[in-house]
Amino acid sequence: MIRQILLVILFVTGPAAATVAMAEPIRMTYEEFHPYSFTDSAGEPQGVSIDIMRRIADAAGYEVLFQPTQNPAGMLEELRSGCDLAAGADPGTAGGGAGDGEARRF
Repeated sequence: MIRQILLVILFVTGPAAATVAMAEPIRMTYEEFHPYSFTDSAGEPQGVSIDIMRRIADAAGYEVLFQPTQNPAGMLEELRSGCDLAAGADPGTAGGGAGDGEARRF
């Protein structure tokens, strides 16, 4: 959570603040949800959500490591176990359904 807040602050305050960015890369999980996030034929992450995250991270001086998931319902667990962000997550399925209060944070 702290890293996401720092990323937003760094993005808003401009390139000068990017020099204080953490060296640790941001880990982002994504599901196959074309055209927003998907793996292309070369095995590379692509899509609108992926492109946006790359631009934000680049402007803030971060590297992003993308991790695909085959289980969109398990994305909440991936966030708990080390990923910082999730792309393509549907709050109705992440973590077990619309009734899951924790999933609604996304």
